[in-house]
Amino acid sequence: MSLAALTDALGDWQPPQVAIAGDFPAQAAYVDDLAPLKAAFCTRRAAKSYSVGLDHVRSAVRSGGKHLVLGLTRESVRGAFWDDVLKAIDRRYHLGAAFNESRLEVRFPSGGTVRLLGMDSNDNEARKALGQKYRKVAIDEAQDWGTDLEQLVYAVLGPAVADLGGQIAMSGTPSNKIKGLFYEVTTGKRRDWSLHKWDTTQNTAVPEGQRERMCDQWQKQIAQLTEANPRVVETPWFRQMYLGQWVIESDKLVYRYAPGRNDYGGTLPHHPRGKWHYVLGIDLGYTDATALTVAAYHDHDRRLHLVRSEKQTGLDITATAQWVREWAKVYDFDRMVVDNANKQAVEEMKRRHDLPLHAADKTGKADFIELMNAELIMGHIVVSPDCAPLVDEWTGLIWDDKAATRTEHAACANHCADSALYAWRYCYGYVAQTLVPPPKHGTPEWAQAEDERLETEAEERFLRQQEEM
Repeated sequence: MSLAALTDALGDWQPPQVAIAGDFPAQAAYVDDLAPLKAAFCTRRAAKSYSVGLDHVRSAVRSGGKHLVLGLTRESVRGAFWDDVLKAIDRRYHLGAAFNESRLEVRFPSGGTVRLLGMDSNDNEARKALGQKYRKVAIDEAQDWGTDLEQLVYAVLGPAVADLGGQIAMSGTPSNKIKGLFYEVTTGKRRDWSLHKWDTTQNTAVPEGQRERMCDQWQKQIAQLTEANPRVVETPWFRQMYLGQWVIESDKLVYRYAPGRNDYGGTLPHHPRGKWHYVLGIDLGYTDATALTVAAYHDHDRRLHLVRSEKQTGLDITATAQWVREWAKVYDFDRMVVDNANKQAVEEMKRRHDLPLHAADKTGKADFIELMNAELIMGHIVVSPDCAPLVDEWTGLIWDDKAATRTEHAACANHCADSALYAWRYCYGYVAQTLVPPPKHGTPEWAQAEDERLETEAEERFLRQQEEM
């Protein structure tokens, strides 16, 4: 048969598609979902990584094109996907893929590729990879990213998938970081994302005969834990690992603010003597926010009152100086304390804009946070309703468990928190002297106080007379 005749006989025939599909309904729903933005939110051992890999491999086999899985590090993304997911899927479906170990890239006979990339790669490699066109990009362990996911998803990855009408996906589990894009997506605050949730008991992507045993073990662990301590279900780690809920472990929080204990109505208390002193804390930024916080302490009030806290992005030096001046018209500041990281900006604000700024001492920051926490725990620091941005940061700012030193998590905003810390360090409410109310008229205590007053007045008259002679 001639080549032309063979071609006519085949017509529009195409090689048969490999029936790559999800193993259980929740996984199948995730893999089949073609929404431009989607997320998988699971407990541990729920086949999250396998689902992401299945989604990418099926697309690469059927449609060709480039596919990318982003991890925090090269080692973490390799450990999660290379052997147990990509190679396992290739063996299971007999795809005949070629694995490039140095690039962590899989190429299928269709020409489609799936590449794994750790964000700890050098800048040139990361820029080159992120600048290409993709059908799908997945962000793994999105709950732990320190990078601004909003910027990465919409400004960097959005254009990378736009030409092919591609898809961006995030996947992860609950963590202590209850801020940021992944948290907002998985709690329903972002309506433009298609959200998929499932837990370990729904996972059948394990060798035959092991699912029942795995589910039994999972349920047995829960039963043992609750039998030993029924209140374990209230602990953050149980709610994260077993129930798939967002909750912060209290010891991971940077600041120990507690609603009720550390709040006041917004009106400063009145005292018959003494005065209120105001201190302004300033944290400078541009892309990151500039934040101002007003703290007030009184000669006769032990509690520090945080009066007002706000933040704005995109402010230059002049705009920041004008903002400070507006607040200075309202509050008679004893001191203005500023983040001195940008010395050039601070000096310009002092010289050109004539602001009496005092540079904040940033050494030993973690130690001073702990001192401030002691004040919060004792109820010696209270905040007004006008400090909502500060409270929002305090309730979501956590320590970075992976940092070598005690450092705040880079993905959590701390601008208002820093400005409050600067102001707190230059407030002296702890030396306040409590006013003792005068004794009730007619009591023995009143009579004694009256005698002492008359005696003091007599002595003062005597001394004046001696001076006049």
